[in-house]
Amino acid sequence: MITRDAIALEKGALAEAVPSTGAVILPAQDDKSESIAMRCRAKVVRVGMTQGDLLASDLQSTTEVMNFTVHRGAQNFPASIAVHGSHMVQNALLALAAGVEMGVPLEKGIKGLATHKTVVVFKHQTGLCEESLFAARLKVEQQISFGDELCDLVHAIAWLIDAQ
Repeated sequence: MITRDAIALEKGALAEAVPSTGAVILPAQDDKSESIAMRCRAKVVRVGMTQGDLLASDLQSTTEVMNFTVHRGAQNFPASIAVHGSHMVQNALLALAAGVEMGVPLEKGIKGLATHKTVVVFKHQTGLCEESLFAARLKVEQQISFGDELCDLVHAIAWLIDAQ
């Protein structure tokens, strides 16, 4: 049986492979994140609900969207996503942090989250289906005009989903 410690060990190995010019984005409230962060040469960005470099608060679910506030330092931004649950807000924070690290302004990322329809990426047992990634990339390109940075981000997020 695979344990959380074994998974953290493998994720730490992935984090070690990120060059010092890159960034590793971790959920601040995960008890395994610190052991992964200690193995990084790269910048470490933490996201979460109660601690981190990028925070979410004031979560409110409506019939249509999940509303919340994104905090970065002293800045606060209203945000919404078309899926429900605090775990999805956490995923949104991870995506926003990845976007910021890739040069996408936070405000533009928040706007993109609010305006795009949910993209479902299907997996098969050996990993993500490349056809699904391609379809997701095309759908995102049609709905949000972030360009290649966001499309690369879709691939990064899909990898993160598969890694969890």
